[in-house]
Amino acid sequence: VPSILRASDLLIHLENRFPVPIHAPGQPYEGIACSTPLLLSGEMFEKISRNFPNTKELFSVVEDPANIEDLKRALGKSLANRTEGCENAKAIREEWLTRNDWAKHVEGHVEVFKKIIPKRLFGIRVQL
Repeated sequence: VPSILRASDLLIHLENRFPVPIHAPGQPYEGIACSTPLLLSGEMFEKISRNFPNTKELFSVVEDPANIEDLKRALGKSLANRTEGCENAKAIREEWLTRNDWAKHVEGHVEVFKKIIPKRLFGIRVQL
């Protein structure tokens, strides 16, 4: 997937009126990790924008992707300004990297697993 994203001019994620409010978006973060320019729905942008206080104005957003004219305009602008889109994507990725500590993230998950995995699993003693 990363090689496909790196070769792409634009990743479009237009989640709109998704009925599961706690749904966590993964696809935009994959694009961000690969420095791929994004076009997001307003709903999707709202879910991730708090993680990008310094670069949130660099995202391409179409508030309501059901509005075909707005979607065409946003798509045309994103594709017409590819150099700017790539520069913005790199800045967004840099902010993400500076604000997130991968080792700390993994350690947090390990601690959760230590709490929820029983000490005995199927009669076998588990040593954590």
